[in-house]
Amino acid sequence: MKRIPLILVLVILIGCTQTKQLAPLPKVQDTNRAAHIHVMRVPRFYMDGVVYLIHLDEDLVFQIKPSYRTTFLVDPGIHVVTLVKQVYAGMQSQRVKLNCVPGGEYYLIISPRGMKEISKEQAAPYLEKYKHVPLEYEED
Repeated sequence: MKRIPLILVLVILIGCTQTKQLAPLPKVQDTNRAAHIHVMRVPRFYMDGVVYLIHLDEDLVFQIKPSYRTTFLVDPGIHVVTLVKQVYAGMQSQRVKLNCVPGGEYYLIISPRGMKEISKEQAAPYLEKYKHVPLEYEED
């Protein structure tokens, strides 16, 4: 039996991860009062092939790969962002609960260690250099 070179396996795994919206998001009532939840994923070579799924308030809405970011517009109130990692032995999840105020800005960073909220100042370099993926919202 032939062996597949390790580098080829890594390239295949890295290439399998895509950044894309998986479902339309609920339409916000008033975009002027909407809160913004910015989500960014940092690159780490040894985990770049792992699929990271993002749930917003229990709905699976996004799949993100390294060096990408997106922004969820949400109505003010409590919102839960859940990160689910599909790893070789199964699934791991982590939740961040946000009390979103009108016009609020929230920044979540995803790394192999998980997801955590960071400040606007900490997020600035990622917002500048990571590719932004716009989202679609439900129609009336």
